[in-house]
Amino acid sequence: MTKGSANKKVERAAAAGGKASAEKRNLLFPLSVAGVVVLGLGLVLIARSGRDSFDLAAPPRINQDHWHVAYGVYDCVAESDSDDGFLPIYTDQRDPGGIHSHGDGIIHIHPRSTAAAGPNADLGVFLDAVGATLSEDEFDPGVAGDARGAGDECSNGEPGIPQVAFWSDADELAQPDVVATTDLQDLQWIGDGGAVTIAFAPEGADIPPPLRSIPNLSRLTDVPGFTPSLPPVDPDTFDPTAATIPGTGDAEPDEGDADESPEGDSAETPTTTSPVEE
Repeated sequence: MTKGSANKKVERAAAAGGKASAEKRNLLFPLSVAGVVVLGLGLVLIARSGRDSFDLAAPPRINQDHWHVAYGVYDCVAESDSDDGFLPIYTDQRDPGGIHSHGDGIIHIHPRSTAAAGPNADLGVFLDAVGATLSEDEFDPGVAGDARGAGDECSNGEPGIPQVAFWSDADELAQPDVVATTDLQDLQWIGDGGAVTIAFAPEGADIPPPLRSIPNLSRLTDVPGFTPSLPPVDPDTFDPTAATIPGTGDAEPDEGDADESPEGDSAETPTTTSPVEE
């Protein structure tokens, strides 16, 4: 084989190799694009699957249910002979998701997004709205009072812990339906007309219900088609010592408040007996 023939073979091999490299590079771009598209479709399907798995029919439903729960914040450290231990109610009316308060001692629950609806409608959403934090180890009520850590001493000398007591019916307050000491922010709202006390108290103590706020469950001003027969009370100054305490009958009803079962939508405006203890 002559030198010229050898050179031509080398040139042809080089040309063939360059052509193969170019074809390989040309194929890499569309394959990369296809990979990105497939990945994007996968993420969309995952997101859609997550969205579809949320039970939109679970109450409270977005833009449908409108529930109300009376609340109070109790601090055994602040309790004294002249003070029942309940801190001032929250006046912050910010409403990031549909669970908030109007400064009336009532948690208003009418979700506007999945973040505050169905199984996501929990105490934590409300606490976030008013700037408070709650865990098994610490309760910081924000503007309402001082932060307390598990083991801090109550006014009676006993160590306290953060906990939550919930009554499903604010007319039946003899015993709470739930007293939670773990997963506190995950307490889910299960219906209209209940009561909840966010508490720092000794473990096993009797948690008092939010008697200052309960009267406003029958004096709501934000329910369409319902006009309360009495104006809302101020939970921070209301003195219910002469009022009937639901489930106890410990006091005589206050004149003018003895019968306050205004007509209206019972699902939206739970009937309560006259205001209860402050």
